[in-house]
Amino acid sequence: MVIGKVAAGRLLLVLLLLVVGHPGSVGAATEAELAAAIAHAHGAELHALLRQWLAVRRQARRTPAPAAGPGSGVIDLGGDDDFAAFGDDTTASPAASPAPSPAPTGTSLALGSGAEDEDFAALAAAPTPAAAAGVGGVRSFDLFGRFESKLAVDTHRENRFEDIIDWRNELRLGVDAHFDEATSMRLSMQAIYQFRSGFDNQYDWETNLFEAYVDHRRGAWDWRAGKQIVSWGRADAINPTDNLNPQDYREIVTIGHDDRKIPITMVRGRRPLAGGDLDALYIPFFEPNKFDIVGADYAVLGPGWLPPEWEELFIKLGESFHRRRITFGETSPFRIDEPERKLTNGEVGARWTSHWRRFDYSLSFLSTHSDWPVVRLDPTVLTRFDLKDTDTRRFLENAEVSDLVRLRRLFSMRFPRQSIYGADFETVLGPYSIRGEAALTFDQPYYRADLSPVGKPQLSYVVGGDRLLPYDFYTNVQLLQTIILRYDSDILSRRVRTGMTATLRRTFFEDRLHLQANTLYYLRDNDYFLNLQAAYDLDDDLNVALGVNLFQGKRDASLAETASLARFNNNDHFYTRLLYHF
Repeated sequence: MVIGKVAAGRLLLVLLLLVVGHPGSVGAATEAELAAAIAHAHGAELHALLRQWLAVRRQARRTPAPAAGPGSGVIDLGGDDDFAAFGDDTTASPAASPAPSPAPTGTSLALGSGAEDEDFAALAAAPTPAAAAGVGGVRSFDLFGRFESKLAVDTHRENRFEDIIDWRNELRLGVDAHFDEATSMRLSMQAIYQFRSGFDNQYDWETNLFEAYVDHRRGAWDWRAGKQIVSWGRADAINPTDNLNPQDYREIVTIGHDDRKIPITMVRGRRPLAGGDLDALYIPFFEPNKFDIVGADYAVLGPGWLPPEWEELFIKLGESFHRRRITFGETSPFRIDEPERKLTNGEVGARWTSHWRRFDYSLSFLSTHSDWPVVRLDPTVLTRFDLKDTDTRRFLENAEVSDLVRLRRLFSMRFPRQSIYGADFETVLGPYSIRGEAALTFDQPYYRADLSPVGKPQLSYVVGGDRLLPYDFYTNVQLLQTIILRYDSDILSRRVRTGMTATLRRTFFEDRLHLQANTLYYLRDNDYFLNLQAAYDLDDDLNVALGVNLFQGKRDASLAETASLARFNNNDHFYTRLLYHF
């Protein structure tokens, strides 16, 4: 949702295109010409030149070549890595620090709008002779990281349970180690500290193992095993086919799509197949989305949605776990029925990417579990708490935590199995870059009028395009739609839900000042999210920003409408952000 460091990324890309070619590749002069043109291209023209370069590389890959010498290497141009992104995003990171070698190592470039381009292979770059004398089998390594500090202040206070100040700090540190030409490893950690004030002061601190995986090339296969992020699809930010990694929705859309993704353990293999590229993976253990249930401004049961008595009750439950913020997926007073953790209950998927004439396209399949829980309410417990009754209100106001333990079975949650069939495409038509993707999901949970869940087939698709306008304005517009198949009249959600996204941005002062506007708007519901931001690059690795996030919608929207933005209508805020990469 933000603009990238185009100048630095473009220069790096040109260097990579000139260096990466392996012995025996065809059309080397053409590659050099394309690389030179890419250095001065923008927007849709840049997409077209990249696709031409990719076609040359594919032809070279299909031409038998002699064994690679010790000085050859392939650079990872996939979209897996958050720390080295090249594109139109200011929160995207610059390339990781190069090793002491003529060719950068540990580098990942994200082309287009942040979706992974599976046409590029992920391999470790060859180490230099000097690095070959490494210790403990490690021939070279790169340290990388990023630090982000964001301070947000609400525009006004609507109720006493709301937080006014939110200061979020995130640190990511990692190392890429290269053992030989075929094997490398990434290990990184994440630490988050958050202070919120308004209703009361709350301090949240957490540390996590982030990405931790090993890459290995064996024969025609490129293998990656461990905690990792895999992105499918080609659309901008909203990807119906991208259902592999769960996401952290505690800050919902105020954090970019790629930065919300949670690395999970999986085994992934990629290889050329039938004129295209196959990406196959296995996820042994299920992990759900992370979101706040209560006690935070973006919680599902956020401030102002519950009667005061119930607000107090949930706060007491949170205090019993030494925190007001009750997050799903952590220690919680609610009963959770997660899928059994056994290898035969894992998730499997595959994606085949190829091209036809001027079209790049992919077909995918994923057998998975819903990352969102299906909630069942226990009516026998609910009927015992009539808020109109004086004794009940007094009990809720005065009850000790031990008296509230009986509410643990108020909610039960499960994660149904789903099959998802997907397809996506990308092409260039004149000055326009056109992208789209669609997913057919079986057993998508919806709620009936009596709040009982039911699984229905769901078709979701996104189609849109971008281009460079006069005066160097970049624009991107997408139409998105979700259709419930085999619809029943008592389902609370609409049968068809239509929305759109739009982005407009421009850079000034030699690409150091970035102005942008992003919006997500649902047509029939008339609710939207709007982000306005100005960011400035103080240095190649240091960026500051000032912006505002605005939400609009009807406060009486149903909680069953998971896509609705209306529930966050009271969360408009100004923010300032500092982002540093190293």
